[in-house]
Amino acid sequence: MKETFFGFYRPSNEELSELWNSGTFILDANVLLNLYRYPKEARDDLLRILKTVSNRLWVPHQAALEYQENRLSVMAEQVRRYDEVGKVLEDARRKLRAGLGHLQLKRRHSLIDADTFLERVDRVFDDFLSELETLEQEQPDVFDDDQLRDEIDSLLEGRVGSPPESQQELDKIYEDGKIRYDQKRPPGYMDEGKSDGDEREAYLYQGLYFKRKYGDLILWYEIIKEVQSREELEQIIFVTDDDKEDWWWKVKSEGWKTVGPRPELVEEISSKAGVSTFYMYNSERFMRFASDHLGVQVSAKSIDQVRVIARLRSIRRDETETTERYRKELRNVLRVSDSVDIYFSPENGTLLVKVDIGDDDTVGTFYSIAKVDSGKPVARTEPVEITAFAAPSSYWQMKIDAGYKSLPRTLADAAGDESLPIILTALRSTAEKLHADGLDGVADAIESVLAQSAA
Repeated sequence: MKETFFGFYRPSNEELSELWNSGTFILDANVLLNLYRYPKEARDDLLRILKTVSNRLWVPHQAALEYQENRLSVMAEQVRRYDEVGKVLEDARRKLRAGLGHLQLKRRHSLIDADTFLERVDRVFDDFLSELETLEQEQPDVFDDDQLRDEIDSLLEGRVGSPPESQQELDKIYEDGKIRYDQKRPPGYMDEGKSDGDEREAYLYQGLYFKRKYGDLILWYEIIKEVQSREELEQIIFVTDDDKEDWWWKVKSEGWKTVGPRPELVEEISSKAGVSTFYMYNSERFMRFASDHLGVQVSAKSIDQVRVIARLRSIRRDETETTERYRKELRNVLRVSDSVDIYFSPENGTLLVKVDIGDDDTVGTFYSIAKVDSGKPVARTEPVEITAFAAPSSYWQMKIDAGYKSLPRTLADAAGDESLPIILTALRSTAEKLHADGLDGVADAIESVLAQSAA
């Protein structure tokens, strides 16, 4: 049985020991990019491990290209974090002062001394902001010398794959990708919508046209091609921080558990390239097991830091995907009729539908779709009749036209995964009210969209 279905079997402890002692380590672009996100201790620990196996390292050309393409964006992301943290702190301080001020404690309570407390809080905030400013001065910006890249360049000298031989080779991968993605055959199909609405759906380098959504498949084909050309590459460890299901075999058992690489990947690289053992690690587990198999001392703190950052990036990716679901669902609603506009108030988190009921665009009815209250969306459908409509300046108006791109960032931040069903439920109630008001055309269109969503 195992000989036929070997992709479903995890390597034995003896095979894993041999893999770590003799195998080739292949790095994904995200492993290199995440080095810019780690604290210094974790970054140094991971680099020390990679230097220990430097004679057995290899990076596909596609991974190296993605690293170069995204390096400055990641550096800029790290610089932006200082400003974001500063704004969060100042906002927290402002809200704390406003909240305590609203209680009017000086007039209404004889014992609570809010001023003394606020003075202590201010000192803590100011000290941290001062430290933040010092750290920001030390943070490399996009124009600064990148010492980390110099270190990576030295580590990977002569260990990067060759580019595709021609555009025809890439075009063949794209043709294969269409079929594979339709079949949900790993890897890469989770990136199928990666470039929707993105002006940079591809990038050019050395006269070749690289489509972003096929990046994982290009990398996978390159790995197989490299292994086919080098007899010594029989045992492979692929290190990637891509945690999507088109790379990893995941099973739901009291939560999602990652078993190992997808069996299809193990079977494909074995049957096409003769690999005897193929296994995968993310950076956290790579560092954890390196301590056991390579004798490299890695601090538990570094491993925890790498794990936390991976988790945070996974959460941000999930939030982005949720926002995309909002956008697709609400785009459908927005396009139902020229008589429907959407408004969003960043101040109170209310998303509204305005339905024109007269010949003049200044006459209409507001229907509240959803309200975010203390971070939780609450369905609301009470209409507010108005006779002289004029959108307040605090509202973000989204017209029904081709120029509509995405939801305001504030709503995406305020609403979590659970809010989309609530919004859809509220839309159903809104459609019922529209029917009652005689606006059957708009209501029918909304119900049609909801039916397609349910399907």
